[in-house]
Amino acid sequence: MQEGCLLYGGRSFYYVTGIIASLLINVFEDNSTECERQGRYDKIICKLRKQKKKREYISKKENIDYFFSNIDVSAIRKCIIQTENEWDYHFTDESFYEILIYCCIAYKRKELALPLVSDYFPEELKILKKYNEYAFTVAIFEKLEEVFHVHFLIEDVLFLSIQILCSKFIGISDVDVTLSQVKKYDNKLVDFVDRMLKVIRDILDVDLTSDEKVKESLIIHLRPTIFRLRYGTPQKNALIDFIKKEYKNVFRASWAISILFEEYYGLQITEDEIGYIVLYIQAAIERKKHQYRTVMVSNFNMGHTQLVKEKIKKSVPEIDEIKFVSIHDFKIADYEDYDIIISTEERKEKDKRIVVIPNILNETGISTLRAHLDNMNSIMIENATPFSPECFILFSPEFIFTDLEVKTKEECLKIMSQAMEEKHVVTEDFYDSVMDRESKTTTTIGNGVSLPHGSPTAVNESKVGIAILKNPIMWDNEQVQVVFLLAFRLSTRDEISRIQMFYKEYVTLIDSEEKLEKLKSMKSNIELYKYLIQ
Repeated sequence: MQEGCLLYGGRSFYYVTGIIASLLINVFEDNSTECERQGRYDKIICKLRKQKKKREYISKKENIDYFFSNIDVSAIRKCIIQTENEWDYHFTDESFYEILIYCCIAYKRKELALPLVSDYFPEELKILKKYNEYAFTVAIFEKLEEVFHVHFLIEDVLFLSIQILCSKFIGISDVDVTLSQVKKYDNKLVDFVDRMLKVIRDILDVDLTSDEKVKESLIIHLRPTIFRLRYGTPQKNALIDFIKKEYKNVFRASWAISILFEEYYGLQITEDEIGYIVLYIQAAIERKKHQYRTVMVSNFNMGHTQLVKEKIKKSVPEIDEIKFVSIHDFKIADYEDYDIIISTEERKEKDKRIVVIPNILNETGISTLRAHLDNMNSIMIENATPFSPECFILFSPEFIFTDLEVKTKEECLKIMSQAMEEKHVVTEDFYDSVMDRESKTTTTIGNGVSLPHGSPTAVNESKVGIAILKNPIMWDNEQVQVVFLLAFRLSTRDEISRIQMFYKEYVTLIDSEEKLEKLKSMKSNIELYKYLIQ
């Protein structure tokens, strides 16, 4: 997020939370009557509205320091950063400042001896304490207690650990650890995901119940989702309109899951959260479409053959057909139309389809086959899409324009910048920073392509805007028809890595006339978006 935000006018959650915190502290810390408290509340809101009209800008640091003027906010900030580094957890700016505010509120509440009113579900709290996020929160409060010489209550730890569980991470420690924790301590969630996939199977007639990848993805996603829905921090889904239009059958079917949420957790799931689940299920369906024909080269007898066949089909659902042939009879030329060749012994032939697995029935054998298949899927994805999944987050349909009719580069960049500003991914200074760079150097890179970019200080969230112009326009001294507008932040290692990956893959996207013509042939922003990420 940007360092400057409009006072009470921006949509930064950390800022609104700061206002609410101040109101809670200042309005409810004494024994005033309800009328007096309401009067004070109205007075503060009136003051904020006047400040908004003046369009006063303040930084995030000034913002928090203003509302918590009698707290050493920098010391709290330092405690959180130290814990982040020790645990290898890295939050987005928005989440970091939310957590900082929660810590400030906890300290202020302790100072004023104000109790935290909580209404937690004991069963969920028991599970929460098993998760790393809880231990991470305890580590933060231990540092705060050491610095401020106060003791925080368990309610504060629980409250903050739930917020951290629901936070947005740039990077987080081992996902396998999280999965093992869920499978060990939260049988209810594992059973819930199994039931969910059975519901989808019954409605769409697509069986994903054996797809371990989608199961694990849903478990990781739903773990914080349940807490978000329970404790009032729902997540907006910027792609919900795209999902409802492009994946309408899966979206409609997934609404049946809302009944399961009520049955299992007593919760009503939102449309935005349903949209995220749809993405996981749709991805699994797409994977399932890539069915593989397999030939097994071995000297198994009939009984052994049947056992192997059942084991493979159960463990690797992408394999649709398995043909068995003896080592003596196998001739590779007869199986050109098969995707995988499993052999129990080394082969003389050099073929990328061959995988040697001496014993397919044990776990090592299945893991070897799974790894070979995952590698084939990765190659297929690389061939099918210009960008790796790491870069997908940089693209959004609302920042893609096809058949855009403009006469100048200024008009083009204004339209693209405004679209980003309206969605708050850049500040109102972004367009000026783009034009400032345009005035200093050309951004055309040949082949009718331009690559303008703005200042990182005017960017809240890294995004790439794309415009395919209806007709080429003069861009400095060259004709340009394809424009990539880069809005990049460079504040974390993960962001830098993602941007480096974008540049690497971007070069291959525009390195030939054929590829550029493919881009220009896209009829809509949705079609171009799908081409970039699928």
